[in-house]
Amino acid sequence: MKSRNSGFAFFFCRRKVKWEQEQNRQRRGAGGEITMLGVWRERWRQSLRAYDTAIWIRVLGTALTSITNFMMRPYLVLYLHDRMEGSVLLPMLIVGLPPLCGMLVNLYGGTLSDRYGRKPIMLISLWIQAVCMLGYMLSSEI
Repeated sequence: MKSRNSGFAFFFCRRKVKWEQEQNRQRRGAGGEITMLGVWRERWRQSLRAYDTAIWIRVLGTALTSITNFMMRPYLVLYLHDRMEGSVLLPMLIVGLPPLCGMLVNLYGGTLSDRYGRKPIMLISLWIQAVCMLGYMLSSEI
């Protein structure tokens, strides 16, 4: 007597075999040999699948934040230099202190995340960062 799930299992096994055949076909070049591009593509896919989605969201968020900071800081220094009648030290302190404070706070971030949990600490830090960026945006005087 046939079990009820054997049809489903056969369908998914057949589908997996077709998928593996397609992957092998993509890895091979026109002459049937395995190309380096196919091997690297497969390694790239495996490395992407190796990590959880939450980690990739964190990586993307960190990359976007870093890119915007790197884009904003040179113009902020020039803007502050013009607004402060040629002062050099004060704009450099204003732009240089947030990364320095970030390095010092990161030393204690691990301890705080161990004590209170990773998610609350990350959410609090994102809110603090959002408030700081809002302060940059809404400030009318230096």
